Amino acid sequence: NGRGMMPAFGKKLSSEEITAMVEFIRSKQKHADD
Repeated sequence: NGRGMMPAFGKKLSSEEITAMVEFIRSKQKHADD
């Protein structure tokens, strides 16, 4: 059917929420590299 299991986030999150999520993930990646 061509559809994935996860819904697209573009219609679910505001640009501010997306920015916050990206910053959160990047901060976790930095700690994982230490």
